[in-house]
This record gives sequence, C-alpha cells and structure tokens, in this order.
Amino acid sequence: MLLNLSMTASGFLSFLAVKYKAYWLMLISRLIAGLCIEVLVVTQNTMSQKWFTGKFIGLAMSLNTELMLGSMAISGWLGPELYLSTRNILVVILV
Repeated sequence: MLLNLSMTASGFLSFLAVKYKAYWLMLISRLIAGLCIEVLVVTQNTMSQKWFTGKFIGLAMSLNTELMLGSMAISGWLGPELYLSTRNILVVILV
C-alpha cells in the first residue's frame, strides 16, 4: 500500500513539475518512482518464485517481465498521442 501511495505521489509531483516547469521537481519525482518500481519488481519476482515451482517458474517470470515491458511500450506510445489530441497534460498523467 505504501508503494502505491508513493507512486501516486510521484505522478502528482510529475504533474506539478510540468505545470510549473520545475526541473528539480521532476528529478525528485523520477527518483521516487525509480525507487518504488525497483522494490515492486523485486517483490513480484520473489512472490513468483515462492508461488510457482519447476518448469512453470520460467513462464511466470517471463510473463511478469513481458507485462511490465509491454505496459511501458504502450505508455510510451499512448502518452504523446493523448497529449497531442487533448493538449491537456492531466489526461496523460491520469491515464
């Protein structure tokens, strides 16, 4: 729960950084996001190793990685398109 709140705070700080053109605030936001994402990835991998055994652990780990990278790719493509169509940065952050 704490990591989710931290990621929400990071998104809000990113919004404020863009709105007020504060580069230092964006750096803080990215630092918080980076730390939270790393902890979440380690936690997910640890849970996958405890939950799955044998030949299924490879499938579980690869699906976990694929979902993460796939969501990053979709976000990277969708973010600029949303901003160009709406001209509203808040829409990009909330989606």
